[in-house]
Amino acid sequence: MSALDKVKDFVATTKGKILVVAGTVSMTMVQYASAGNITDGISPVITDVTELLPLMLALVIAALPIIVALAVIGFLLGLFDGILGKIKL
Repeated sequence: MSALDKVKDFVATTKGKILVVAGTVSMTMVQYASAGNITDGISPVITDVTELLPLMLALVIAALPIIVALAVIGFLLGLFDGILGKIKL
């Protein structure tokens, strides 16, 4: 049995799969763990998120009157339905 066959058998097991995935993730994440470049990677993300927040606020402000109106109409319809359901004609 060659060394390559032994490696293939090990990777086929559950423990081997976990170790291969953990090794791959750790090797790909090393570049993001550098303290010198951490601000280069996170700053654009923070900037993009803060640019989206005013747009989300405008969306909530625009949709809130419609939601309140539908809630009031639903409450009134339920109230009148309850009152009229109790009246026997």
